Amino acid sequence: MSTSIDNSVYHLAKLEKHIKKIRSSDLFDPDWYLKTYQDVKILGMDPAEHYYKFGALLNRDPGPNFSTRFYANTHKSVGQGKINPLLHYLTRRPVAKAAPDPSKVLWAAGIESLLGNTQRAIYLAESYLPEDQQYTASLLRANHTVGRGNEDAWLDHVNTFLRSYDVAPLRIVPGEGSLFGRLQSVELAPITDGPLVSIIMPAWNAEKTIEYAIKSLLRQTWQLIEIIVVDDASTDNTWSIIQRLSGQDSRIKAVRNSENAGPYVSKNIGLGVPSRMITWPLVDLRFSWHVRFLRLHGMERLMHIRLHKEATTTPKVRAAIQASDEPARALAERYGTTEQTVWKWRKRDSVEDRSHTPHRLQTTLTPAQEAVAVALRKALLVSLDDLLAVVREFLNPN
Repeated sequence: MSTSIDNSVYHLAKLEKHIKKIRSSDLFDPDWYLKTYQDVKILGMDPAEHYYKFGALLNRDPGPNFSTRFYANTHKSVGQGKINPLLHYLTRRPVAKAAPDPSKVLWAAGIESLLGNTQRAIYLAESYLPEDQQYTASLLRANHTVGRGNEDAWLDHVNTFLRSYDVAPLRIVPGEGSLFGRLQSVELAPITDGPLVSIIMPAWNAEKTIEYAIKSLLRQTWQLIEIIVVDDASTDNTWSIIQRLSGQDSRIKAVRNSENAGPYVSKNIGLGVPSRMITWPLVDLRFSWHVRFLRLHGMERLMHIRLHKEATTTPKVRAAIQASDEPARALAERYGTTEQTVWKWRKRDSVEDRSHTPHRLQTTLTPAQEAVAVALRKALLVSLDDLLAVVREFLNPN
């Protein structure tokens, strides 16, 4: 009995100590708290006690200069509800120990912005983002300005973000329509020499976005393309839009399913249409694609960077390893790889992966049988397992 009373006294004293610490903090404003959260005033409850016991759990702020939600979202132990956010901050000295997780700052600030606290979100991002990530706050500033109808300021902030990735800036085309529909890249020199590419685009009830998506592909700097649009029996105006656009540009091939079959089947149907050597299997209709998308994320990688599936380094990292005199351990830690990998690339003259394909593929098929197998694959769109079964049954059991 005595032990139980002692424990109760201890916990009560600890509770009072924590509440007192919160009450004495400059970040806690009792008048602001009562004015902002009227229910606390109606309850007649001490504001510091209410924040400690209930307010923080409701993501309420102790004052105008401390965000409970942001702090909880950027501190793992606090976010799990193990400790009051303000108390955690006040008891972590020096302040560096209470610093937020850098990888969570922009995400947590974005949540504040979505809840309508845009200016606070910008302030939090600018205050806590590492120096090399400050440019990402441009997205929050862009959202703030577009909400006020300032398209020019919005464009400046978006282009500030894009410049950090060496992406060509965007511009807003004058005229009517949504901001999304009037958004284009600045004019860039087209690329007309290289492999021809087929892009497959399944579509279903996408009348609001399909024209933007198709036109953004047509404007790609990589001009050697054909766009195979497979309408999956849409019930809106998607098919009529596809037909109109295909009549305006011969690079668009329109295909329509007789009944709705889903994106996977539609993609496979599109695979049977291409006349080109390289196929880009799927394009998301929710997006308008930057004019250099195919070049930066497709063709240059297909032609110049062929990484082994288990590779842990890129050609750029390998070149840096070969040019460095630092210890292998330091380089391995910096680039997130092993010391063995560092030594391997230091011994090589090239940064390209060696082929892991046998010099001679083991097959017993004759050239005629191979041609039949390829034709079956294209005509029937069967899986590789099914194709193997057909070949063994009717062409070559070995």
